[in-house]
Amino acid sequence: MNGFKNICKDRMKRTGRTNLCRLCSRRRLSAAQTLFFFLLTYLPALLLPACGKQVPDPPSVCVKMTVRIPPSAAGGTLDLFFFNKDPLRTLDSYERFESLPEGSFEAASRSGDKIVAGILNLPCDMWAWSDIRTFQRLSERVSDLTADRPDRPVMTGLAEVRAGRERRGELVLEPLLSRIVLHSLCCDFHSRPYRDAVLQDVDIYLVNVNRSFALFDDGTHTLPASWINMGERDDPASDAVHLARVEGTALPEAEFWCYPNAAAEEGLGRPLTCLVVEGTLLGERYWYPVGIPSIGRGETVSVDLTITRTGTSGPDIPVSTEAVRCAMQVLPWREMDAYPVLF
Repeated sequence: MNGFKNICKDRMKRTGRTNLCRLCSRRRLSAAQTLFFFLLTYLPALLLPACGKQVPDPPSVCVKMTVRIPPSAAGGTLDLFFFNKDPLRTLDSYERFESLPEGSFEAASRSGDKIVAGILNLPCDMWAWSDIRTFQRLSERVSDLTADRPDRPVMTGLAEVRAGRERRGELVLEPLLSRIVLHSLCCDFHSRPYRDAVLQDVDIYLVNVNRSFALFDDGTHTLPASWINMGERDDPASDAVHLARVEGTALPEAEFWCYPNAAAEEGLGRPLTCLVVEGTLLGERYWYPVGIPSIGRGETVSVDLTITRTGTSGPDIPVSTEAVRCAMQVLPWREMDAYPVLF
């Protein structure tokens, strides 16, 4: 006990604190009580950091990311987000690559399990992400079909990495767009009185097109909230392929672009996206809308149509199976070389 008092006296001289030593001088305090007051007085000063100093952030690590994209996407603008893999999925770091390099490149984050989110070719500046703090907030962002470009489509992807250990990850980017291709169009009126009739002044286009799509939606349950060409063409001069006449079989290879629509059948407020062939037959204008069910993200739907009789009086009126025979094939997204299409 005497040794402990000496320590207290020495501490008092250096710090100017006297209360503890006065307590020590009172012989009725037990050794345990004295030790308690000593810890209460001096331990916080030992544990707290010096005034004005901040605890440094954990050092960042470089993660070598390999991005898999179609060749035509190289050189686009990539926004890359690292989110902590925890219940809140909070933002750890963000980088923008103005010209996406081919192959692998390095990105920085802090160590730990991360969710990597990549967005390619979205038309916005980097300040558009200033409010992003969590992955939930980022997943609420949408792309507008009218601003998307088939030659440089908006693409997104997710990956998981363990930064600081593996320091390597692969990010697969996939387009939001879906493609509808009219591969062939045939007129077969051999069983009708007008067997020699010709379908003329033909327009081909889409109606009931999904306009907006969440950036990280996989498309399997997407039901459109906004539309282009709802029930009819909004602008008669927009996004249509024109053929002067169709005799026998034509191979227009007409391409149209839309966002996914998961509706599998026509329903109230949930129309199918339709490929419409509009033309003049026997001096009358007819429509042949063909519903395309369950359009997925990044898919190509190839359609072959055979028209066998007169159609309906509008693009929003279903056509009977007696008037149109249709064959569809769903294909994955693939890159095709540019080629001229003559009509």
